[in-house]
Amino acid sequence: MRQEDQVYLIVVGFAHLPKGTPLYEVHKYIASVLKVNTNNHTIVDASFNYLLPLTNEFITTLIKNYKVTDGLEPISKIIEKHYVATEQKALIQSLNACFERYYEHCKKHKITFNH
Repeated sequence: MRQEDQVYLIVVGFAHLPKGTPLYEVHKYIASVLKVNTNNHTIVDASFNYLLPLTNEFITTLIKNYKVTDGLEPISKIIEKHYVATEQKALIQSLNACFERYYEHCKKHKITFNH
């Protein structure tokens, strides 16, 4: 692994999609994948298993450069304002799972949040 790649971490979070929706019939759950820079705790890239390319790119643009250490509430408000879809809450829940995994990883590996 290259030295510069060692500062990145991939975190994955899942949430159930709303029952009775076409997406639920196909996927059942949403997976959010975040690439986070552990030096400054910033999201540098993202991907989602259920989104069409345009939507995937749009959501990624909304959350890119966001600091995970700033918590979920601000990013939730951004998504609620700019992404109107039946699976909006599932997306936020899957991001919450990513954030929780990131915090657990940092605690386990003694990565500090004072950057």
